[in-house]
Parts: sequence; structure tokens; C-alpha cells
Amino acid sequence: MEIKILHEKENSALSRKEITAKVSGFTSSPTRTDLIKELSEHLKTDANRVYIDKIYPHYGGVWANIEVSIYSTPEELNKIVPEKRRQREVKKQTAKK
Repeated sequence: MEIKILHEKENSALSRKEITAKVSGFTSSPTRTDLIKELSEHLKTDANRVYIDKIYPHYGGVWANIEVSIYSTPEELNKIVPEKRRQREVKKQTAKK
């Protein structure tokens, strides 16, 4: 999977960095969990601080634009992002099993 950072903005009010990136080189749509793992490796940060806000897949293509927030600490992520939004990918994966 190939990741290209398109835009990066520091949001000090919410203690996070907001990133827009283009992800390509996948055969099927990647899960949020896979994307978080790849992004944390690419950006050299802890996966517990990364939250994917939106995924915009390109129809008929093998790339997607994503909006990502990287929080200063995992506690800031837990405080700002509701539990329901943080767990939505985990619920989808357990439903498939």
C-alpha cells in the first residue's frame, strides 16, 4: 500500500494534526484497522493516537483519499472522539465472522 500526504494542518485547539492523504496500491478496499496500521508505520507514530475521519474511495479505481487525525496522546483521542465512532470498524469486523 502506498501513502502520499496531500495536506497537513496542525490544530492546537484540539491537540491534533489533521492530514489528508491519498492511499493507493490495494486490491480491495482496506479496512480502517489496516489503514491505521499502515499510517502509523508511515508517519512513525503510535497507532493508538491515529483516527480515520473519512475514507473517500475512487469509483472504479484502486486509490482513495482519506482524512486522518493524529492526536497528541491516546487520552486526547478518547476524550474528543466518541466511543461509538472509535468502535465502528471493530463492530463491522466482528459481524463478518
